[in-house]
Amino acid sequence: MSEHLIKTSVDRLKEFSLDSFGYVYVNLADCWQSNRDKNGDILEDPKKFSNGLKSLGAYIHSRGLKFGLYTDVNNVTCHGKPGSYGFEKLDAAKYAEWGVDMVTNDNCPQHSLTAPSGVDHLSQLQLDYSIMSQALNGTGRPMVYVVSKSTEPENVSKISHVRLVGQDITADWDVMLNKVDTSEAQQLAQYAKPGFWNDLGTLAPFDDHGGMSTDEYRTHFSLWCALKAPLMLGSNFFNNSRDWLSIVTNKKAIDIINQDPLGSQAKLFYSKHTEFSLHVIVTNAVCDSEQWQYPVWTYNNQTNQIQVRDKCLTLTGQLQHGQYWYITAKSCDNSTASQRWFLDRLTNQILFDANQSYCLTMSKLNAEQCLEVGGFPSIQIYLGHLSHSRYMYVAVLINRDIFPNIVSFKWADIIPDLPKSQLFKMYDVWTSERIGTRLGHYVTLTGHSSQTILLSSV
Repeated sequence: MSEHLIKTSVDRLKEFSLDSFGYVYVNLADCWQSNRDKNGDILEDPKKFSNGLKSLGAYIHSRGLKFGLYTDVNNVTCHGKPGSYGFEKLDAAKYAEWGVDMVTNDNCPQHSLTAPSGVDHLSQLQLDYSIMSQALNGTGRPMVYVVSKSTEPENVSKISHVRLVGQDITADWDVMLNKVDTSEAQQLAQYAKPGFWNDLGTLAPFDDHGGMSTDEYRTHFSLWCALKAPLMLGSNFFNNSRDWLSIVTNKKAIDIINQDPLGSQAKLFYSKHTEFSLHVIVTNAVCDSEQWQYPVWTYNNQTNQIQVRDKCLTLTGQLQHGQYWYITAKSCDNSTASQRWFLDRLTNQILFDANQSYCLTMSKLNAEQCLEVGGFPSIQIYLGHLSHSRYMYVAVLINRDIFPNIVSFKWADIIPDLPKSQLFKMYDVWTSERIGTRLGHYVTLTGHSSQTILLSSV
């Protein structure tokens, strides 16, 4: 992070006209700070920002954009920089002086302060966040206030504008979807409204040479729009492709879905397993020692365990209960390839996704952990209300499998209290095609893809 990098990012953002699509906040993450002066005022790092943050804020504003900063509710940030605990009024005044428009107040667990005797941690955290909220309001300068995921949503919605949800995501299909699947993300939907939003995290970086595919990233963006999450470009977009730019600038996805004035966060209304939806996961169990003697690699439907023989295959990483893992295949020449494996229910074999004749081999785990077959539903439908003059609903249909899947349903089976005879005109957000007027929908989705539909009543 440096003054030059931030200014270059600002100029590039303007070059792409991303501000015309609503991307107007330029936020500095942790490590812009150095220390405090003798009066307790927070100081920017002079090596990174030789002209100071007031000057940088002025530059950002001169380009028609807004300025955001990061701090921590504790006395130390995640990277060991000065936090705001005990200095809330001083920091708020300095932010106002610098022209800050958004403040993210994190809560780094490893630096979390101990609550006083007789006070529970959440209550103390709520109080600490309230102190900064009052300090920011006291400056007279409007600033968007973002608070940590470790707060109580019902109470924190009264003192802030945005609440972070879960951990940061990476450019990984499963990591992205698993975050949306969490009970926390589902339960928080009831609190989303104009003036308070659930922040699922910055949009994952898009990389033509790794990470998520174009279809996967399009699903990622569709979900963030439907879930009314703030759209923040968390990637270095200097080298991003035209595919990335076309996704993050889809006007209908942004204006009609994400920025809908009603602010109703989409919810999961439909889930379905298919034949190929079960992944290999690690669970705590007492392994049957006899299973290691099987001459072939099969799935035991009595124990729901994979029966394996000792071969040249190992699990990567530290095994944890209930966590999905990649598996590393080691051939006889000791070459390796990190891949994903699936259960073929027709043959009861575990198959390598890129070559379905390559079956699973692996080395023995310890006596307390077995491989089992489990996982998430392969077909999911998220549905949200809209206040648009033409469109009543948005639906995001997701195929989580690597295999193509048919999605077939009637809207009355998805939307509560809908008459069986209700017809909808359907519009595809990404292809800009009018799908037709129907009671339901039938579509084949390729692996790791989605379809985002706008619905108009007839």
